[in-house]
Amino acid sequence: MSDSLCAPAAGIPWVARRAGFILMMLRAMSKLPVVLVPAGIRFQPVETDEVAARLAELTLGSPAGQVPDIAGPKVYPAVDLLRS
Repeated sequence: MSDSLCAPAAGIPWVARRAGFILMMLRAMSKLPVVLVPAGIRFQPVETDEVAARLAELTLGSPAGQVPDIAGPKVYPAVDLLRS
């Protein structure tokens, strides 16, 4: 998301929260006969309940602008996620 899309307009309070949906992408890719995975690509998946709780917290809280990304506790190489 570019900064211009996240910039507050006319002084309206805002919060920006990015959440990746890697599982949907990996599920779609796993149906292909061959999947090319660039070396070194890693992901840090997070439980959807944790993302939902954080989004609710941000929604009910004060405008905070760009907030830190959320990620799970473990980093996985993309090839391991595809294999699983």
